[in-house]
Amino acid sequence: MKVLLVEDNQLLGRSVKLGLEELGWIVDLASDGEEGLYLAQNSTYDIFLIDRMLPKLTGIEVIGKMREGGINGAAIIITALGTTSDKISGLEIADDYIVKPFEMGELVARMKAVYRRSIGKSNALIECGNLGINLNEQSVSVNGEKLDLTAKEFDLLESLATRQNHVCSRAELSGLLYSFNGEPESNSLDVLLGRLRKKLQGATVEIVTVRSKGFMLRVE
Repeated sequence: MKVLLVEDNQLLGRSVKLGLEELGWIVDLASDGEEGLYLAQNSTYDIFLIDRMLPKLTGIEVIGKMREGGINGAAIIITALGTTSDKISGLEIADDYIVKPFEMGELVARMKAVYRRSIGKSNALIECGNLGINLNEQSVSVNGEKLDLTAKEFDLLESLATRQNHVCSRAELSGLLYSFNGEPESNSLDVLLGRLRKKLQGATVEIVTVRSKGFMLRVE
């Protein structure tokens, strides 16, 4: 996933950029509204994370100019302004609105949710052999028969499937185990992988361990 992050707070910007890159995402960082708008107009992004109060152009202005120019990618406003009226005005132009301070777990969950909504039903099915993953319905099937997965198992499988036959690092996958308050879930990555492997026994895919690198969903 390719993300444009527009944030004038350098420490926060670098921190969010690093956190998203650890998930395997590509992140471009701009420090003011004009730079952010220029990047949005001259490259293609899946998601836009835009601070509301920016130098040169506000986040609202940036998104407005993007929409006027036909750039309709999913946009999330990040801001310290958290009143009801602030949220309403932000949501009138953006797809979501998150108030600082926030935890990375919540931000990532919101990004995935708006991305699923933005891609539409036609692009919401990932197929790996006889394994089908429906992002809109949050469902998984093998030969058309649905599997019973937990939310964390689904997130883990989705991350592996979107990069099938390519390695996902342990750090990247471990990031999925954090709850919205930033605390690790009780289930370790290895436990989740073990459960997921058992549930995928009838599928023509295999979760393989790549020593010293991470894990990969291999299509047989």
